[in-house]
Amino acid sequence: DDLAWNYYGATGTLTIVGTGSMYDYNEDAPPWEELQESVTKIVMGDGITYIGYCSFYGCSALSSIKVLAITPPFANENTFSNYNIELCIPEEAVKTYQEATPWNLFATIKNLNGEDIEVKVCSTPTISYTDGKVIFACDTEEATVKSSTTVNGAGDRNVLEFDLIP
Repeated sequence: DDLAWNYYGATGTLTIVGTGSMYDYNEDAPPWEELQESVTKIVMGDGITYIGYCSFYGCSALSSIKVLAITPPFANENTFSNYNIELCIPEEAVKTYQEATPWNLFATIKNLNGEDIEVKVCSTPTISYTDGKVIFACDTEEATVKSSTTVNGAGDRNVLEFDLIP
């Protein structure tokens, strides 16, 4: 692990650069533990491949995360404690981040300059039933379908849930 971190108090920015994986901090505190309540921004270099468990969970004042990597670093849902913040990423990597957990949990996605990225929203799908098949159609180019099956407690009825992701 060839990573280094630095904290810039004037801006509240924690920067992590280098190549490789971060450590998991489920038992040990991260080295920036004493600064966590002051961190408002995190900038992660493009060489980081894994963000450690609970790395930023205590960063309660966090308002934005900037990730320079085209490929989203692997992270767990508990890496961050708040996803209702701004995520800034390379614009060409939007689709990849939208499909990767926990990156797809962030409320706002912007480009590296902090400008809104146009996120394609799938048009209203058409649903039809023909010859024993349920058919979903969407006019948005390159839309993919994520699905899950759940059992609804009332009468054990099977429910299929679909999210159309452009």
